[in-house]
Amino acid sequence: MSDPAHYDASWRLKLDRAQEHLRDFQDELWRYIDREPYEALLRQESKAKPGRLRAYLRVTEQPPARLAILAGDAIHNTRSSLDHLAASIVPSKRRSKAFFPIVGVPRPGKIRGEPTPRERQDLETWERFDSATKGMPEEAVTAITDLQPFNHGPAAAQGHVLSVINRLDNADKHRQLLVMVPGLTNANTQIGTSEMSVGTHRFAQFVQDGAILTGTSWLDGTKPPELEVHVKVSGRIEVALEVRGTGEHIAVTSMESFVGYIRKTVLPELEPFAKP
Repeated sequence: MSDPAHYDASWRLKLDRAQEHLRDFQDELWRYIDREPYEALLRQESKAKPGRLRAYLRVTEQPPARLAILAGDAIHNTRSSLDHLAASIVPSKRRSKAFFPIVGVPRPGKIRGEPTPRERQDLETWERFDSATKGMPEEAVTAITDLQPFNHGPAAAQGHVLSVINRLDNADKHRQLLVMVPGLTNANTQIGTSEMSVGTHRFAQFVQDGAILTGTSWLDGTKPPELEVHVKVSGRIEVALEVRGTGEHIAVTSMESFVGYIRKTVLPELEPFAKP
């Protein structure tokens, strides 16, 4: 259990503020979801193949810009809580230089000869780690090392909570709003005529704006008159965060788990070393 003396500590106040932003985010998101701003568009695949049709998801209203601002503020306060906690562990003269390092690669062993660019990058990463934790008790440095994403292996390290927080915070720091990508979850699409259903498709994963929902083809290569063809789509409108330039999408529902992870996993390990 955490020491009651830490309840008003700056790192906990940062987490509290992150949760306030998340509540505001959820309120704004629900107002957007309730408007059900999506539809399915039916298009002929090509003039050469008039009997082949495809249905596409079209989001009719983009997410409000305020969502990106609230998400960025929540993520930044979450990341800042880690740095505030790290600064409380070092001597006062080191507090302006300490921060919580987040490392996705193991510490390199002894390198013979000239290091490769990748080895040099890894060495620099661990030099920053050592600089960030300088002056901390050895037990605290061990605890921080044990919390690092690299401990979970190369594949899992990229998707680790701390890695994701770090990437999103770095994206927001570059003076650009986080990219909010709208789409559907649990999408169910039906395409057919007034007489029969000729195509159905269900998606378990997130389907973003502009994605192909389903398609169909008439055996004789032609399609019925346009008015006889219909397409319906149902699902839950959702918004994902995109790390700009990577194409990576992160569910906004993950943001609540970021705060929970720090409260339940990081604080119990490091608060015992914190100083006023």
